[in-house]
Amino acid sequence: MKKKALTGVAVLLASAVLLSGCAAGISQEDYDAVVGERDASQAQVSSLEAKLALAEEQIATLESDLAAAQGQITTLQSDSSVAQAEVKNLEESISKIVAYVDILIELASELNEESPLASFERNNYFYGKLMTVRDFETEQRYFTDKGERVMRLIHGIGIVCGQKSYWIRVKGTLDGRPLVSGTLVNYTLSGPEILTGTILDETYTVLPGTWTLTYTSGGPSPAPGETITLQSITPSATQTLAPGTLIISFTLNFQTVRIPVQPPPPPT
Repeated sequence: MKKKALTGVAVLLASAVLLSGCAAGISQEDYDAVVGERDASQAQVSSLEAKLALAEEQIATLESDLAAAQGQITTLQSDSSVAQAEVKNLEESISKIVAYVDILIELASELNEESPLASFERNNYFYGKLMTVRDFETEQRYFTDKGERVMRLIHGIGIVCGQKSYWIRVKGTLDGRPLVSGTLVNYTLSGPEILTGTILDETYTVLPGTWTLTYTSGGPSPAPGETITLQSITPSATQTLAPGTLIISFTLNFQTVRIPVQPPPPPT
């Protein structure tokens, strides 16, 4: 608006000069020169105004782009913070996993050294192979270790290697309180095999199936004037040890009974 006002003032001044010049007797030639300069100035002003408007539009566009870029930078900074936090969490998780993996590798290495199912090393023969002392020792060790392992794992004492273990635990109570381990009690476990027990809080390795506990004799020692009897076997005297159940328990429940004191006979 200011530039348009200045342009109008310039045109008025030029007109006033021309009019005063004409009144004073200015020549046509000078008049035409002044008019030409006026028209050239008006054209330059119009061109500058157009350029200014274009520049203002470009500035507005650049300001809008700058605001959008700043918004994107803020978003990227926020995303970067979130990503850094996630990366930190991942690094901590990876460090924990690596530690666990190292432990598992060490355990696997130890178990592989001690494992009864570790693989055997056997010679790989081919034409032209240069045989050394180690090759002959490997050949002998393959058969001796294999035979020794078969004897130890299959024909030795204990459970066959690879077979799942099942257990039966026999324990007891006296007046609702657990009996100490090692209490002498005679009983029989009947099932896929017959087992005879003599103490309580004992665990037996057995085969799955239906098992029955039969009490024979024994139990905690009574105090003077008392007797102890077997009241029940819980949860039941006969239970089934299914393949999905690794252990079952039989509890022999003893109870103290006081012996009534007989009054002395009356004197005769």
